[in-house]
Amino acid sequence: MSNIEHARFWEGRETPNYFHPAVCNTADGKLMMTLQLHSGVSDTYGDPEFTISQDGGVSWPSPEPITALETIRVSETTAEAVSDIRPVYHPLTKSVLVTGVVAFYSEDKCVTADKDFDANRYRQCPVYAVYRSDGTWSKKRKLLPESFLKDSFDWRTACAQVLVLPDGDLILPIYFKPNQAKLYSVCTVRCSFDGEEMAIKEVGPMLSTDAGRGFLEPSVIDKSGTFYLTIRAEDNKGYWAESSDGLNWVNLKPWKWDNGDELKTSTTQQHWLKIQDKLYLVYTREDKSNKDVIRWRAPLFMAEVDLEENCLLRETEQIVLPLEFRDGEPNLMGNFNVFNMSETTSIVTDAPTWFKIVKGERVEDDYLDDVRTDVWIATIKSP
Repeated sequence: MSNIEHARFWEGRETPNYFHPAVCNTADGKLMMTLQLHSGVSDTYGDPEFTISQDGGVSWPSPEPITALETIRVSETTAEAVSDIRPVYHPLTKSVLVTGVVAFYSEDKCVTADKDFDANRYRQCPVYAVYRSDGTWSKKRKLLPESFLKDSFDWRTACAQVLVLPDGDLILPIYFKPNQAKLYSVCTVRCSFDGEEMAIKEVGPMLSTDAGRGFLEPSVIDKSGTFYLTIRAEDNKGYWAESSDGLNWVNLKPWKWDNGDELKTSTTQQHWLKIQDKLYLVYTREDKSNKDVIRWRAPLFMAEVDLEENCLLRETEQIVLPLEFRDGEPNLMGNFNVFNMSETTSIVTDAPTWFKIVKGERVEDDYLDDVRTDVWIATIKSP
């Protein structure tokens, strides 16, 4: 079993309520964390920020704004923001690519349109900025391929585990609504990247389901020449598929245990870890300890993936980040990130959130003083 060490930063009500923490390395061997303030309203966040650890993640200075990704006003009633950001180091250009999605806020709530909203000019799409090796940031850029937009909308990469290929190209997992459909589908896109700009080279076929809102928030990884995609769904399952090129996916199936039982998870992300040439999944699931936790959003688990038998090995399961109660309320997790630091060490980050809960529902109004988040970091080392 792996050794898991925990650290906590910016705890409680007395410090900013950060959310979406994610870590990667930088060109000079340091660690970068990106994160955003939690506004207290669902899916509404502050401007992206970043901080760089000089000591391998032992300590983190106070975060600073990523000015390229600051919110801008696009109409009298609507602001264009950036949310769900994740960083990835790009070795060939010695830069950090920070990807996210354009979001629109009106009256401090997330919206898709209003009476002054120009959907053709202002639309949800992938967005990115680059942290260069000299410590400067590029401007914000959007990924808007016209050929793709003709057949889809609400196109986003959010909380995604992006894959950097040896030749410098990227495999970007996305989800979107095809042909004005009501449900989301997923696919992957291969992009070039020159250290400043991304360009789409190829878009793979989509994967779809008719349950809930469809397929959401995919993440990708490669191992021994094969690519793997894991997908959030809304039928109490998570799904995964494999590919020889990172674009064309086959053998779509729900996650199962080695005894044949399905992994029961509720509309939450999963991400990949690689430790000592073994592949692991990080996820949330139903458990006797979390029957009163919304969507079983804590604790956060990991288990080894058996790629020959296409299952998770139950005996390898460990708790990565724990379930914890404060003032009688459980922490909610699931918007987490992973960073495979080396062959023997990986990092999982999340910002557990304690909300005021009334009759099983999260309170949305007048509860800003009650929301609390911490930034938690789990460092996972092979035995």
